[in-house]
Amino acid sequence: MTTSWYDRKSKGLYNVPGVPMVGAFDAAEELVRLQGYKDEFQPAVAGLSAKYTIGGHTASGQDFLVGNPNLGNLSLENPAQFAISWTTVKDVYGIGMRDFQKGFVETLESPEAATAGFWDMIARNGTAYNLLILRCVTDTRGAELKSQFQPYWDERGLDSILKEGRLYEIDLSIFESVQPYRDGKQLRFNPATLTLLERDKTKKGSLRPVLIRAWTATQQPVVYGPQSRGKGTWLYALQAAKTSATLYGIWLGHVYHWHFVTAAMQGTWDDNIPDNGHPLRDLLKQQSAYLMDFDWVILNTYFGHDIFKEIAPPSGVGDPNAMLKLLDSFAKGRQYFDDDPKSELEKNGLKEADFTLEQPWDMYPVARHLVLVWDICEAYVKEVVSTSYADDGHVASDSSLQNWMNQAANTDYGNIRGLPKMDNREALTRVLVSMIFRITMHGVSRLINSANPELTWVVCRICSHTYRTPAPSAV
Repeated sequence: MTTSWYDRKSKGLYNVPGVPMVGAFDAAEELVRLQGYKDEFQPAVAGLSAKYTIGGHTASGQDFLVGNPNLGNLSLENPAQFAISWTTVKDVYGIGMRDFQKGFVETLESPEAATAGFWDMIARNGTAYNLLILRCVTDTRGAELKSQFQPYWDERGLDSILKEGRLYEIDLSIFESVQPYRDGKQLRFNPATLTLLERDKTKKGSLRPVLIRAWTATQQPVVYGPQSRGKGTWLYALQAAKTSATLYGIWLGHVYHWHFVTAAMQGTWDDNIPDNGHPLRDLLKQQSAYLMDFDWVILNTYFGHDIFKEIAPPSGVGDPNAMLKLLDSFAKGRQYFDDDPKSELEKNGLKEADFTLEQPWDMYPVARHLVLVWDICEAYVKEVVSTSYADDGHVASDSSLQNWMNQAANTDYGNIRGLPKMDNREALTRVLVSMIFRITMHGVSRLINSANPELTWVVCRICSHTYRTPAPSAV
């Protein structure tokens, strides 16, 4: 087949990977599949059976969330009601209420509990979101941050923490570009946040947030700390930072890494690798059946179905154009191998020894899970390449493979930067490991335990109702 490609350049999108287009028949098949997925999660929706009283109305979680539109715009009245999104299927509700709810409620009521649990929540529960977002602050970066956080930087003694190599950041300032939009009666927006964290001197992998900077596209940054007057301001800042981490996880950690880069590689692969027993066709055929169709369908309206609006989470990214602009901004200067977990950990200055107690990265479980899957994919691909290509010469002489790499890198097609010269088995292995890893992690992220019960507790609507960042003493 010959793939058609979405016209990115006419929309000023020069950095995002190419988006393969699919025909009407393939789009119709994908819509049928998506309808099947809806049927699959109906038991989970029916399992939202716990009763709640909100705004004077007593009803089930299903009624409040999806069943009755007149109840959908009510605000929760106490932190325990965030359990409204827990289903009884697979005993998610029972496990959550028994093992997690008390601690989760405390993080919405107690500044101390919220501070203590902030990093742990991200480090344990971001595998599906690819949350490798922690970065060790360098001296050069420290000088930039110091100017942004004064006078609080000096008050907290962050120079000495930086000098000891124990200062970290989670920089989600990219969301300053995300504009708010109104979804019916609800205003959707997410703040940009920049969080500074201190690593404990003796407790491996233990970090606590010390300052948070939050702002929006139209409001100036506000700096919050644990000593802000009124406990609600620090609680707000911590939840705002979690919300922007969730936004990163959905659109950048998951969709960019595992949807768009993968689909661009799959589209160019499909154009160039022959369907006649070529080893790379056999390797990737089954894994490449649906992703391109899905990516294309969510960008368009077919047969009256606005798929993006139907399936996108209720965040500040309100339509396909907003999503593509965000992805394009994130992709600027980003190369193919930058997305690999070991590359990201190294680039972020994270040392295994600082996050290891008994097993590698066990104090940063997200990193541990991603690295373990990477190692499995690497062992598998090495075996495939060594079996399929007798030596480097066979790689260099494979014209179909060369055409794939050239088209994947071409800005009119895949627009993937940083692909290596394909003249040896090691280069081929690197490319394929990264691709198989993305495909594998995309599948892993659909497992029920990757999200429940933790990630379905505080959903990404926390900061979506009032388009403002409160002053440190305002709440």
